[in-house]
Amino acid sequence: MPKVKGKYLTRNHFEKLNNDSAKCQLCGKIIKVGGGTSNMLAHLKRSHPQATVPVNPDLTVEESLQLAQVEEVIKKCKAIVNFFKKSSVGWRALKSEQILLLH
Repeated sequence: MPKVKGKYLTRNHFEKLNNDSAKCQLCGKIIKVGGGTSNMLAHLKRSHPQATVPVNPDLTVEESLQLAQVEEVIKKCKAIVNFFKKSSVGWRALKSEQILLLH
């Protein structure tokens, strides 16, 4: 799924109040800004994750949200697998404790 650009999201979901702050159009919270979009994007991802999901014309909004959730779970699983591959614990210990149910 393609990434949604930060400027696009912030332009559509925030109202610039002054050089130091912007107001979220979804909840009304005032966010400090320092010239970039990182604080606004962090607010959207944390408080309004549905707003950061790119729209796929072949899917409904609900399907797009579900797909984004599945992709996030896959990303987290890959990170966990990579952590354990590099750790001193090793796969045998994980399998013996039945922590990892993947084959």
